[in-house]
Amino acid sequence: SILWAGSDILSLINAKLPYYKLFKKADNYVENNLERKELDMYGIRAKVVPSFLEDINNFPISFQPRDKVHVYISIHPGREAEYGVDLIKRIVPFTPGIYYNIFGGNFSGFDGEQILHHGRVSNEYFNQEIKKYHCGLRCNSHDGCSEVMVKSILCGGYPISKIKYNGIPSYETEEQLIGLLNALKDMKEPNKDAREFYVSILNKFPWVS
Repeated sequence: SILWAGSDILSLINAKLPYYKLFKKADNYVENNLERKELDMYGIRAKVVPSFLEDINNFPISFQPRDKVHVYISIHPGREAEYGVDLIKRIVPFTPGIYYNIFGGNFSGFDGEQILHHGRVSNEYFNQEIKKYHCGLRCNSHDGCSEVMVKSILCGGYPISKIKYNGIPSYETEEQLIGLLNALKDMKEPNKDAREFYVSILNKFPWVS
C-alpha cells in the first residue's frame, strides 16, 4: 500500500521517468480528488482517504462565537505567496472585523491592524491557540489533506480551502474568498456536521486498526 502526499506526486511528475509503472500493482491512496486525477494520468488508480497524523481525541469541539473573527494559516519560510500571505494582505481591506494569524515563517509581530505573525511556535502552542479561532484557511493550489484544515474541523470551526473537499467551502477567485471570509461573522454554533463527517472518514486505511 502507498499513501501519496502532495509533494510525492509533484516529485513523480517532475522526475519525467517511468517510475510510475512500479506503483500500478500497489494499493494506492491519496487525500483528495486533485491528487487522484493527477495519478490517474499515469495509470495509477488511487482511493481518496484523508489522513490525520495526530490523535483525534485531543481535538474536541472548542468553537465559541466571538466579536472578532480569527482566521489562521501556517506557512513555510520562503513560500509565503504559496501559503497565502500575499493574498491575505490584498484582501484585508475587504474583510473588516476579521483578524489573520500567521504561524511559521521568520517574522513575528503585527503587520497592520488585522494581521499577526506568530512566527515559529511549538505544535503544542499551535494546537492550543487555534482552538480559539473560527477558521483554518488553506490557500495552497496543490496540497494533501492539510492538518490546518482538519484541526479546524475537529475543533468545530469553519475551514476554507483552495482545493475542493466534501463539506468544506472552497474558492476559485479572490472575490469568492472574500465572501466566504465575511460569512464567518454569521457562524454562531460549532460546525458539528462537518466534524462528524470527517471523524467518520479520516485514516480509514487497511493498516490502521
